[in-house]
Amino acid sequence: MIDSITAAALLAASLFAKKMLEETGSKAGTALSAASGRLVAWLRHAGTRNPKVSSALSDIEASPDDPAKVEALGEVIAEQARGNDVLAHELMALADECRTAGDVLTIGGTHIHGDVSGGTVTQYGGSHIELHP
Repeated sequence: MIDSITAAALLAASLFAKKMLEETGSKAGTALSAASGRLVAWLRHAGTRNPKVSSALSDIEASPDDPAKVEALGEVIAEQARGNDVLAHELMALADECRTAGDVLTIGGTHIHGDVSGGTVTQYGGSHIELHP
C-alpha cells in the first residue's frame, strides 16, 4: 500500500520528469498545469537546500524518461517529507493542487488521474498496477 506522502512524492517526481521532457521539446509535458509549475519550482528550491534532492533532480534532468530515476526521486522526496512536517504539508498541498488541476501521474505506463484517496495502489514488478477502492 502506498501512503499519502509516498503518493504525493511520486506525483511530484513524475510531474518533474514530464516538465523536463517538455523543456527538451518532447510533447509529454505539454499538458501540465500552473499547479505543476509551482510544484516543479518547489522541487527545484528543495534541491538548493538538500544535496540528496539536488542529486535526484539532476539525474532526472539528464534522463527524464527513465522510470527508475523518477521512482528514486519520489523515494528521496518522501524520505525528506517524512522527517519534516512543514515539508510534508507543502508537498501534500502542492500535490493536491496538481490532482485538482487534472495532472496525471504515470507509474509503469499506467496513468492515474485525480485522487486515489480512500484506497490503495499496488504495484507489481514495475509495470502492473492495481487500484483498490
